[in-house]
Amino acid sequence: MVTCKECNYECSAHNGLSFHLRSAHKMKYDVYVVKHEFNGVWPTCKNCQEPLKRKPGSVNNGFSQFCSKSCGSSGKNNGMFGKKGGDSPNYGKVRTDEHKRNYSLAARKRWVDYRESYETTYKSNEYREMQANAQYRSYETKPGQREKRKVSVNRFWSADTEETRIARKNASEHAIKLLNEGKIGPQAPFKTQWITNPFTGKEEYMHSSWELAFLEKCIKEQYPVTKVHELRIQYIGSDGHDRTYVPDFIGIEENVVFEVKGHMTENDKCKLNALRIWAEKNQFEIVLIESLIT
Repeated sequence: MVTCKECNYECSAHNGLSFHLRSAHKMKYDVYVVKHEFNGVWPTCKNCQEPLKRKPGSVNNGFSQFCSKSCGSSGKNNGMFGKKGGDSPNYGKVRTDEHKRNYSLAARKRWVDYRESYETTYKSNEYREMQANAQYRSYETKPGQREKRKVSVNRFWSADTEETRIARKNASEHAIKLLNEGKIGPQAPFKTQWITNPFTGKEEYMHSSWELAFLEKCIKEQYPVTKVHELRIQYIGSDGHDRTYVPDFIGIEENVVFEVKGHMTENDKCKLNALRIWAEKNQFEIVLIESLIT
């Protein structure tokens, strides 16, 4: 028999007590347990301090010590915490080629079995926000982490190796692709839009309100220009690395390159210097638009 601590009613079992609490006291069993077993204070995870959910069948009246397995095995709760070098039970162990193959096969199988679920998670705003918050927390809890990460990234991109040269080339080509697709650019995704260029009859993507104003001015003056062109200028950026630059507009009927700039950076100066050299060799004129067109 189980006695209700609210009214001393005798129940045959805990299931009966749960039914009695709902019907006679309008009380959930979880709330009843917290009230009488935890003095009304809802138990929290010993690691992250989040409120726990009661799991029937668990010890401690259904409340475990941790909210999840990851919390229960993180930090000092992990049996491997602080064990490094010779203190680690894994010290000296070497993964064989067979181990590596098995790990690889297992990872591929998980990806095949749960790919849709993974992709849905990775694309969700909640996941991206969680990752961003985790990064910020690491900066707060680990002094010097931000600078350490910055130095590491700069060390990679500034290294003059075949790997970094390929990485810079791929990054540049990817940026050009995104630029052409209208996914990046000055002020993107703000004040950007697709607009039909009457001179080409095609939809062209304006990367800023400055570019839109310039095109509208050209339309008004009936001076044909376009953003859709194959002109690519190789240059050395302000960081000393090889980069590729795509001019904003070119004239359709004349050899003219138009560059729309709201402000000038050191890297922009490198771009324009390379453009001037190219223009002299190819008999093009350069027109720099440094103010909004009205």
